[in-house]
Amino acid sequence: LMKRLALATTHSGIPIEEVKVKQKVTETLANILSLTVSSEFIIINESVMIFCALDRTNATVTWSHYASGIREQFVNNSDATLKIENVKLEDSGVYFCSSGEQSRSVEIYVYEEPFIVDELVDVQLNQSMKVDLDCLVQQGTDLTFTWIASDQIKIRTELNKAHVEYVGVDPINITCIAKNPVGSAEKIFRIFPAEIMNLVVEPAASVFRAGEQVTMRCESRIEEDNLTKWIFNNRTIENVGDILTLDNLTPENSGVWKCVNGLFSSETKISVLAVPTVEIDKSLSEGRIDSELEITCKSEGNPAPNVMLEVGEFRAEGLGEVRLIIAFTRPGMVAKCTAENAIGGTERVLDLDIMPIWVDPVKSSIPSGSRLEIQCHAQGMKTWLTPVGEEVPYRAPAAFDPEDRVFNRNGTLIFKKIFNHDAGEYSCFSGDDFAKSTVSAMEFTHTPYSVARFPVPRSWYECLHVSFNIKPQYNDGVLLLITGSNNVDFLRLVLKGGVVHLDYDLGSGRGETESHQIRTKTWSSISLRRCAREATLTVNEEPYHASSRGLFRGFDHDLYGYLGNADGEQGFYGCMSDLQIDGDEIDFATLYSEEQFEL
Repeated sequence: LMKRLALATTHSGIPIEEVKVKQKVTETLANILSLTVSSEFIIINESVMIFCALDRTNATVTWSHYASGIREQFVNNSDATLKIENVKLEDSGVYFCSSGEQSRSVEIYVYEEPFIVDELVDVQLNQSMKVDLDCLVQQGTDLTFTWIASDQIKIRTELNKAHVEYVGVDPINITCIAKNPVGSAEKIFRIFPAEIMNLVVEPAASVFRAGEQVTMRCESRIEEDNLTKWIFNNRTIENVGDILTLDNLTPENSGVWKCVNGLFSSETKISVLAVPTVEIDKSLSEGRIDSELEITCKSEGNPAPNVMLEVGEFRAEGLGEVRLIIAFTRPGMVAKCTAENAIGGTERVLDLDIMPIWVDPVKSSIPSGSRLEIQCHAQGMKTWLTPVGEEVPYRAPAAFDPEDRVFNRNGTLIFKKIFNHDAGEYSCFSGDDFAKSTVSAMEFTHTPYSVARFPVPRSWYECLHVSFNIKPQYNDGVLLLITGSNNVDFLRLVLKGGVVHLDYDLGSGRGETESHQIRTKTWSSISLRRCAREATLTVNEEPYHASSRGLFRGFDHDLYGYLGNADGEQGFYGCMSDLQIDGDEIDFATLYSEEQFEL
């Protein structure tokens, strides 16, 4: 008997789970008289109850749910009632009440009520007297759509879409009804005939040339006296009126123009053609032999012009803008830029000023005893002369004399060690061309002035910010000095004749600036910011800008900087307060100081 029971199936064909053989069966079985549900069609988030009527009380009942090909088993329910709260869409399906071999089923349907946000929509027919409608429903499941329209309208529908043709002259309504077993929602389309608004362009064209004039007139059959509004490329133009005139057209006037009156509008699209304009730009005012110069050719026109830039044997082509980066090896070069489009072309030629000879650095001031190299860039043989006109000895690498302290090696002036008596203006000659470089050696000596030393943040390689207030007793003195770890880079802030002077070098050329004169025995605020090659000195809230020369952007600084130090001149006499480094306040008592300090 137990084996046969385990293999039995319900009348619906769904297998009953295997019943395990036990010594004593404790289940009470009953005959199922009927299976009813509180509501066959249920709205989402409501509750539903299913009643299983039995011929005896305290019978054991098993509930299961069958949907999408999957049967889900529920726990036993002794009161033969199944309650489902907050019903979801996935609760739809067939529910089974089983007792022993008997099983009855009932199917329930869960729906979402239809909901439409825009219940009334105004629609204007196009010039062909046609329009497509979309009965967009924001909420609802298993919907059917019904369209209601006048016999004057020719309408073709497919679910929530409708294609409408109407040749009448008066507004007319079309109603869309979305419905399911638990509710309905409707949307009314108010159809207005075409050409209620008409934008007329004079002269009658859509393509114009730059410099021409066009007049646009907005004609309306609307009886209400509404203010006409003009919109160009989605931007509103105020206070124009029914007529808009555009003088001296440019390509910027190309686009969609629309006139709007209340709910109605008409639009047109115009294009303004223009012969290309050409502009040549370069990264430096003049190029240099053996250095790079970036040349840019820009062109504007409609249609977008094709641009070609030629410099000697170099060439670049593209739309709108092209550029070339050239290392010059000879003077007398020119740049030619040509731009062409469908209605014309423009050409521009620029003579490139090429410096035939130059030195780097042009000016240098480094600690005495340091090594210094000054490069001379030119074509051909390069000769160096001292400040007194004597030729610096030429030493090729193979003939290097270790006893030479100053020599010319392949056009590079080298000081193995530089001293005070080497200071002056050195000249490099190549043929009839020459360039000069001024050098000096700084001697840092013992001073009777107080020196405060502070650690330089590593971030100062890229950017630095230091600020303080001073009250000087004299018009001269060194305020801030940071030397370079490579004996080339430096940054110095000094007071000269009552003027705050900044000079710095990142290894490829000096940058400097100075402030207005400040008063002694009076407090003044000083702030210094430097990022890459650019620096700003601010004295009493007035900014002064500087930029170092060359390509180098990083500051190879020493580990420490110095406040109030002397560099062979006079140290700072006076008071200093409110020291901040990168925005952090610094207590002077925490800085290393001594009466005499030698760098």
